[in-house]
Amino acid sequence: MTRNAGRRRRSLRVVLTAIVAVWMTAYGSPDVCGHAVADPAVDETPQAQRGYPDTPGHRAFAEALRLLNLRQYDGAAERFTAALAYALDTRNQSLEAGCHRGLGAIAHDQGRYADALDEHRRSRALFLAIGDQANAARGHQDVGVALFWIGRRDEARTAWDEALSTFVALGDQAAQASVLRNLVFLSRNATERSGLIERGLSLARSVGDLLAIAELLSSRSDAAFTAGDYRAAFDDAVAAVEALLGAGARARVALARSFTSLGRIYRVHAQHDLALAAYQRALAIQHDAGDLQGYAQTARTIAAAYETLGQVAMRRRYLDMSLDAIRRTDAIDERRLTELSLAMCLADLGDSEGARHLLGIDATHDDTGHYWAQHAAAYVEVVGGRATLALEPATRAVALARGMQDAERLLYSLWVRARAQAALGRHEDAYADASEALDVIESLRARLVPNDYMKRGFMDRFTELFGIALEALDTLQRPADAMAVAERARARAFTDLLVARRAQRQPSPLPAAAVLTGSVASPASHTREAPGQLATRGTTSRQLPRSADDLPSGAAVPPATMADMRRIARERDISILSYWVGPSITRAWLLSPDGEVLSARVDIDDRRLEALVATLWRAPGRAASVRAARDLHRLVVEPLLPSSPPTPPRRVLIVPHGPLAALSFAALLDARGRHLVEDYALSYAPAVSVVASSEGSTTCCPDATRLLVGSPAVLPQDGGTERLRRLPGARRELAAVGRALGPARVVTLEGRAASESNLRRQLGAANIVHVATHGVMHDDAPLDSYLALDATSIDHEGPDDGRLTAREIYDLELHADLVVLSACRSGLGKASGDGLLGLARAFFYAGARRVVATLWDVADEPAARLMPSFYRSLAARADPSLALRDAQLALLSDLRRGRVVVRGHRGAVPLPDHPALWASFVVMGLPS
Repeated sequence: MTRNAGRRRRSLRVVLTAIVAVWMTAYGSPDVCGHAVADPAVDETPQAQRGYPDTPGHRAFAEALRLLNLRQYDGAAERFTAALAYALDTRNQSLEAGCHRGLGAIAHDQGRYADALDEHRRSRALFLAIGDQANAARGHQDVGVALFWIGRRDEARTAWDEALSTFVALGDQAAQASVLRNLVFLSRNATERSGLIERGLSLARSVGDLLAIAELLSSRSDAAFTAGDYRAAFDDAVAAVEALLGAGARARVALARSFTSLGRIYRVHAQHDLALAAYQRALAIQHDAGDLQGYAQTARTIAAAYETLGQVAMRRRYLDMSLDAIRRTDAIDERRLTELSLAMCLADLGDSEGARHLLGIDATHDDTGHYWAQHAAAYVEVVGGRATLALEPATRAVALARGMQDAERLLYSLWVRARAQAALGRHEDAYADASEALDVIESLRARLVPNDYMKRGFMDRFTELFGIALEALDTLQRPADAMAVAERARARAFTDLLVARRAQRQPSPLPAAAVLTGSVASPASHTREAPGQLATRGTTSRQLPRSADDLPSGAAVPPATMADMRRIARERDISILSYWVGPSITRAWLLSPDGEVLSARVDIDDRRLEALVATLWRAPGRAASVRAARDLHRLVVEPLLPSSPPTPPRRVLIVPHGPLAALSFAALLDARGRHLVEDYALSYAPAVSVVASSEGSTTCCPDATRLLVGSPAVLPQDGGTERLRRLPGARRELAAVGRALGPARVVTLEGRAASESNLRRQLGAANIVHVATHGVMHDDAPLDSYLALDATSIDHEGPDDGRLTAREIYDLELHADLVVLSACRSGLGKASGDGLLGLARAFFYAGARRVVATLWDVADEPAARLMPSFYRSLAARADPSLALRDAQLALLSDLRRGRVVVRGHRGAVPLPDHPALWASFVVMGLPS
């Protein structure tokens, strides 16, 4: 498939998105009368059949409506008042009623809901007096809206019920649909809410009211979101936004608020960049429309997005904007929600006094039945170090969330209560709450939007909650349970993706979203040979992603259980070494083949670990690298692995976390000066669930080819105008690997033959795929990372542009037991709780069972020695982890003896035994 065809298959649906603070918004906002002011009833005189009577009062009224729709409120109020005076003088009650309704619309738009209520009551009374049932019913509806915003919900329900009864009697289906949508916001339970929505949709569709249909779809999306059915919520939200985008100016307020509903779905999938871009769009619409209440709500949700991103100053800024806007209205409940949000923000900023003051502002009212008041009170107290005071409101919040059948509210309230229990040393209770919250997460995860892009960030939101559970289990000395809990947070989207791919081998990428802000590219860095500098196989550049391509992922795979992990360890005769890196604590567990689980806890934070890993391979001097290798061994290996391992070497499957995902454990040094690889054969996986999902997958037939690719004749440009430079060792490596593979059928693509189109033609029949070339990683756009192939015949509309990108690898069809990527950092990529998003992940999806990739830069000459040795050992061992160990030990020995040299302008220079020269390669996947 050509790149152009690939782009067509991945055509992107551009959706403007937003994020909602789940603790701040229940189901959105009800219909408002806005500018939809009904015309007053007039006598059916011939001159009025196509318009208003030609009188000064009616001319003033018509001009007032025009100005109202232009949001020129002062002029509109003046003309309505003039028309009202004429109506009173002429005793025209229908015109009088229309004027009061217009004045009520102005008051509503300005947030003066009490004034709006007075005007709408006057209008309704006049329409009732003259027997105009239709406009009287609209008056009931307008009165209900005003009552809703000032917090008088029971009275609002009565008014809307009266309006609905009249519209039913009149047979006005469009009006019925509008009232039904309002009643959704006062529904008592999920069943009633669903019934109201479906009834309203049926009526709106029967009369073809596109705006009503879109608004009801938005309501149905919100209801599905509340029930935790995110995929259904997403479908309806997208349909609503798309419809409202084409509905014109009259839909602008509804459109902005629909962005908020859609954004909540992106929030739970952790797509924060898209959310923030969409919020700014929504905020601009609401500012332009003069929608103070909507503006306040959007500003509040932007603050929630910044809370998730840890940007406290921006969070406070938008909460202040929200409070300033909402205080200019009579929307009591909305103002209370913003105050509660600000209280939690102040608590996080350490201002407990200010936070508690905001909590008590509404102390004259009974808040025990107000979910958000109870949740905020619990949050403020637990953050302020008063866990005992947090328990009671947290327990009330949990009970209220259960009664509302709101999964997200229940999750967050359990989380807060678990935090309080942990602070009080009640570890059994803390784990019980955390465990229930994790079960809620599992139920929500099963109904995520079924594509990889949306799923990847979901589990990242709950790192703190997992930490609470692990801390409790650590204290309770339950290491096996703790190891199983940590597994629940790992690479869940990746596991789903692999299982979904196996179920349907033909990929069909689904659209997700396009980045709204366009692209900002920085010049790529280039690898140039300097005097005394080693040639390396790649580079790393950073640029903002241009788009977010997606992959279908309809599976929802449960995590590997402790029973699963014990079975794998026993059947494969391996130990599983699993890690969890927290903000201040690193935890590790070792599961042995006999099923025993040991645990260790190390007081080292993620930043210190990241610095040590970087020093290990980046330090130019050997001394600094040796110190880092010893420190890392002491911290993350010695607490669990024995210093005198059995013979032959034990095989260990490492499940890293956080910064440890970029660590080649082979290089670590013990107190005896022995590297870990000298005692153990190592393989890696982002989660046990990932490797378990590959069990039973089929590969090519035994007589399949061995495909060797590399040493392109013309390398592509990597940004700028300069091409990547040639790698002399790659050609020698391919020849030596071919000899090491022996009599097996080998197909070698090098020089001009090393093109993407040739590679695609050969892949399907290959059991082993070996690529020796540059790897170029784009950290902020992982799908744009690529392997450099031949660019002799550059055709940017065709396949042979010299870049085999991760995006294109996802579209490949492999049956390979082993893919070897002899290129720089081919095993790395953008880090997330779902593992590393890079080339190796793409090859696993394409069908590889195991991948040998690199975590660091690869020097050309050492790689040309290591790879043939690896294949010679693989032929005897039949296990990539043992074969790689043999090859690395052989290369390490040669380096120590000065047998590996590079030639430069100073002649032949022996290379040191620096870990960057021999330890970069790792085996990803289960041992054979």
